[in-house]
Amino acid sequence: MGSNLPILVVEHSSFQNLIHLVNNQACLMLNHISQKTISSHVTKMYVQLQQKVKLDVLERQPTISFTHNVWTAPNITAFMAGTAHFINKNFKMVDLTIAHLILGKTLPVCFTRYFKNTKSSGSFM
Repeated sequence: MGSNLPILVVEHSSFQNLIHLVNNQACLMLNHISQKTISSHVTKMYVQLQQKVKLDVLERQPTISFTHNVWTAPNITAFMAGTAHFINKNFKMVDLTIAHLILGKTLPVCFTRYFKNTKSSGSFM
């Protein structure tokens, strides 16, 4: 927002009264708008735009390499990410994160759980 107001402002009666003054029919929408719905909508829009940009950029590359990485952050949270790498027309290396996932807990816990499950099933693959 241009005025750096928090999204929570949409839930204040003074904001809703202002909207009512400007557009009486907008009041019907205000009953369904909250900080949570706006945050959710903005997040969805961001993810959709991010995916479109990635696809548009990657689609134009003649060759792409992919890497996969897993790590534990200092706060003991495990993450996994996939990255696409390519060399652009100016011969510069470009790295583009195409996916990321929060695994939760620590990697040793995740691997221990995995190996317990595979050990009981008798197969590692």
